[in-house]
Amino acid sequence: DPSGYQYVWVRDNVHIAHALDLSGDAREAERTAETLMAYFLRHADRFRAIIAGRADPGNHMNRPHIRFRGETLTELRQPWPHDQNDALGYFLWFYGRLAREGRVACGPRERTCLSLFPLYFQAIAYWRDADSGHWEERPKVSASSIGTVLAGLRQYEGLLETMDLGRNAPPPALIGHLLERGRTALARILPNDAVAPPALARRCDSALLFLLYPLALPEAEDLAGGSSLEV
Repeated sequence: DPSGYQYVWVRDNVHIAHALDLSGDAREAERTAETLMAYFLRHADRFRAIIAGRADPGNHMNRPHIRFRGETLTELRQPWPHDQNDALGYFLWFYGRLAREGRVACGPRERTCLSLFPLYFQAIAYWRDADSGHWEERPKVSASSIGTVLAGLRQYEGLLETMDLGRNAPPPALIGHLLERGRTALARILPNDAVAPPALARRCDSALLFLLYPLALPEAEDLAGGSSLEV
């Protein structure tokens, strides 16, 4: 307990679940995704408050919490940089992928919850939002975070094409707009991870590797000399 590592990080558990899935433990991967969904369902009001303008996303504690108590799926009172758009993008990417394959529950409640993610990304203007990112650092506009959200939105776009997500689902035109915003931002920043402000500019960051694998983001192919990595 003194280490703090008994808690759950959304990002880390998505990576672990993805690894389990590739190594043949599909059911454990699916259970992890479903439990993360149960957590977001329980705390969906954090998305709604920011979407509706009732909460200020500038206060990191108002944002959806990306670190929580796994035994009870409850939030922690400890102040934390919850402005980690990549963590939400990873969840949308992985859960959306499994939902498209019919491997996780995607009933009315789950579909409504998934639909909050694009609306939240619109509300915070994810393409220019300074977040703490993969390494929970001083907030900056990072290609690694923008690209992860972009990958999640692509999975959501695929869900829109294959199933009825309900009357509260964002229209395809909005998803297309959000995707274009992300692509434009990446074209401006890549191959760097951050270009502004100058004090936080970063030419290289290992978090960019995740855009190549497992996200297989076409916009990041130049980072690998033009070759795409996909599973």
